Amino acid sequence: MKNFHKTSLVIILSLVVIVAGTFLGIVNPLSSKFFSIYQKNLNYSSHISAINEKLDYLSDMKENQDEISTANQKFSEFVPKTHQVEDVLVQLDALARASTNNLPSFSAEEEKEAEGEFKTTTISINLVGTYETIRSFINSLENLQRFAVIESLCISGSENMASAKITLTIYHHG
Repeated sequence: MKNFHKTSLVIILSLVVIVAGTFLGIVNPLSSKFFSIYQKNLNYSSHISAINEKLDYLSDMKENQDEISTANQKFSEFVPKTHQVEDVLVQLDALARASTNNLPSFSAEEEKEAEGEFKTTTISINLVGTYETIRSFINSLENLQRFAVIESLCISGSENMASAKITLTIYHHG
């Protein structure tokens, strides 16, 4: 019976060695393949994250471009491509009449080159009214449908009447 135990023990140990060898022969390559696949998955995940960050950046850039395009379009409305000083004078006349109920006098200077791609025209405005009506006219210049800068403003007068001389510069594309 002792030999049977020895034989059984040898058979069992042989089976364990065979099974272990087979397991290691199968599992070790499988674990290497699994680890390789896991590493590739991590690598792909980092690539996907980088691509998503770039897509987010491009999306933000597109939004910024749309905002800039909208701003340029609005700016172009206020800085037209043509001179059209007559249109500005008509607008100024309407604003002055609405504010002061008086007929203003205008004079426009020759257009000049400004910085970059713009040209300017300087308009002198003389108007008479009360301080309140002149202030109302100056405030109404915000409604002018052109980009304009008040270069100078001189108001003088008495208690009831005032006169104002306003120098206004308008811009347009050259």
